[in-house]
Amino acid sequence: MRKIISKQEEERKKRRNQLIVGGILIGVMLLSTLGYAFQSYLYGDTSSTAGTNQTATYNGITFVNQNGYWVLQYQNQRLAFAYNPLQISLKNLSGISMSLNSLANKTLYIYSEDYNSESELRINLLHLTDNIQNACPEGIQCNQSLYQGQQLPAKDCSNNFIIIQSGSPGIKQEQNCVFISGQGQNLISSTDNFLFKLFGIAQ
Repeated sequence: MRKIISKQEEERKKRRNQLIVGGILIGVMLLSTLGYAFQSYLYGDTSSTAGTNQTATYNGITFVNQNGYWVLQYQNQRLAFAYNPLQISLKNLSGISMSLNSLANKTLYIYSEDYNSESELRINLLHLTDNIQNACPEGIQCNQSLYQGQQLPAKDCSNNFIIIQSGSPGIKQEQNCVFISGQGQNLISSTDNFLFKLFGIAQ
């Protein structure tokens, strides 16, 4: 009798484990689908048909929507942005003097409170610079937890430095420092605005 009960319990445990594993797999698949839908919404992917690339043209430059990013070829380099210039209210950045030439073969320092904005800077600028490193601007209380508690070196504006932080929306330059500020998704749209200026896509 004890062996029969034991086998029944074993079968019950086996079925329960199978149900748990099945539930986890269904949950993962559901979360993946929701995550993809959220990413598409977040980055403005309005393509209605899978495999059909939506395009946008600005100043004679064609952007192609691929996997939620607006992509173009620029001097044999593939650039990718969360937004195209038609999707954001472009700011006049005539006061920004940082250029591709000023970044060439030099170290670029970045401090960013927004992961997506920093990623776009790295993706689009890494090939131009000698190196990209994280640093803390002198005189600013940096949030070390953004970098897993890593102690960031302090750098001043004698270095090429891009600082992205929460604040009133705006883009300004002081010496070799460019300050990009905003709230939430405004940070990444402002970062794109700065990159459009840097690459000569928009003035």
